[in-house]
Amino acid sequence: MVFVPVPHTPVRPSPRVQDLSLELTKTIEEFEQRFPNLSSAEIRQAAQLAVQRKASGSGVNRQAIAVGVGLAAFLAGVAVFMTQSGSLENVEVPWMMIGIGVTALIGLAVFLLRQNE
Repeated sequence: MVFVPVPHTPVRPSPRVQDLSLELTKTIEEFEQRFPNLSSAEIRQAAQLAVQRKASGSGVNRQAIAVGVGLAAFLAGVAVFMTQSGSLENVEVPWMMIGIGVTALIGLAVFLLRQNE
């Protein structure tokens, strides 16, 4: 088997990435001045935590979507129960519109959850 070396050309970071790097470096240096015994492992861990927080905080709140879908399903269930028990005998329920609304709400929730992944 023959090994053919492939030269890798380094990718030059964009000016925006370079600016962000400078800002992060300044922040770390300021923090090191306040806490001189700060280790490089702590800096790496803090950077990873910051990236994770930013990634999780930038999307749609999954709990809010789940509560909204659950509330819509609960209200639809109450409407069905009241209709079946005779509480709404003289009230005409627009089942088609309720079904379309619930379907649209569930579709929106699925779209937003997949968008966030």
